[in-house]
Amino acid sequence: MPNVEHNRWPEAYSRAMLELENALLFGRIVEARAEIAKRLVELDALPELHREERLAIADALRALRSLEQEDQQHKAAEIGKAALEKVSSISPRFTTNRPV
Repeated sequence: MPNVEHNRWPEAYSRAMLELENALLFGRIVEARAEIAKRLVELDALPELHREERLAIADALRALRSLEQEDQQHKAAEIGKAALEKVSSISPRFTTNRPV
């Protein structure tokens, strides 16, 4: 009977790549990486086989890394925006009429 366990990583990878909600994206990336790691352990027992799948996994890991970097940049931008809004909202409290 063929091992169908390997079918999990492509599905998890697809969910990560297609996730539109920023709040869920990191979890999808973690899930995809976990499924890929499980499959790589299975493939270690068959070092000469599944070359095409190994190449697909390498491509998937690069894409996940890129997606994660974009997610981190987005989160950093959101944090910066929130900090700027907070500073802007309290800045009138710190203005004085004293000469500098």
